[in-house]
Amino acid sequence: MISDNENWLIIGAGAIGLLWYSKLTDLKLKVTLLHRYDTKLGTLSVQDDTSNTSYVLNEISDAITLKDLSNSGQLPIFNSILFCTKSFDLVEAYNTNKHYISDDATLITLCNGMGAQQALNAIKSKSQNLFIGTTNEGALKLNKNQIKKTGQGDVFIGSLNLKGKPPSTLMPYYTANIEEKLITKLAINAVINPMTALFNVKNGQLLDADILPYYQACRDEVCAFLKTFQFDITNLSATIDAVTLKTGKNRSSMLQDFSGNRQTEINFISGYLLSEATKVNQEMPIQALLLDFIVKKTNKDAQILLFKALL
Repeated sequence: MISDNENWLIIGAGAIGLLWYSKLTDLKLKVTLLHRYDTKLGTLSVQDDTSNTSYVLNEISDAITLKDLSNSGQLPIFNSILFCTKSFDLVEAYNTNKHYISDDATLITLCNGMGAQQALNAIKSKSQNLFIGTTNEGALKLNKNQIKKTGQGDVFIGSLNLKGKPPSTLMPYYTANIEEKLITKLAINAVINPMTALFNVKNGQLLDADILPYYQACRDEVCAFLKTFQFDITNLSATIDAVTLKTGKNRSSMLQDFSGNRQTEINFISGYLLSEATKVNQEMPIQALLLDFIVKKTNKDAQILLFKALL
């Protein structure tokens, strides 16, 4: 058994998972990447505007035998697990990889939306500590082992039960009020992600004159509901606008998944908001319309006409 202090396993080889592999490696930590590819990736290339840095990957995949994983032939055990999966994959990622996770491991999630983190908290070992993270760092996956940094962003990590603190490595990102950060990110995602998928545009194009009324109506509906969580509507609205503008050249993850006919995280974003709204007897017709469009892949033009009727 391999057991070192802060022996990190990153589960998920999307843009954020690869970005964090580079970040933790730069901190001289022992890091392994777990992915689903049937061949080894070998190296990771991380580009920014001025440089291209290469990393040799320690990796686990179906193509790697137990002898590759450990000279002793035993499975490695990790005590710091960073989940960089889609929300709908989080619980399965935990269940199918338990054999790599120590009984007292620290679990950290970096998923969009809400709901999956609570589901993981309900099934994890009582001796394992769960921390929830959220980030708006920009990274674009160019290839299976190549990413480009597309913008600096914030990272927040905290605990839903306010007990304990994350590993020392992540203390610079610690916040005592992670729920506020999660809901803020949820509001941003609930506006930008499904709206860009509906109109098939980059984030910044939501502010174009022909789409702006729809964008504003969606934003205002989300903000009005979150007033019940004691959010300042003016500040939240301004935050959503600022992120839309700042990430103007980005194609949202939901647009990419929807266009690629892949499963999206809509049920953990709009679906979560609608579930919470039902509890207080509040309607969110725009979020319901967007959820219907993404899940059922209804006709775009017909859905926009329905949207227009709500303005």
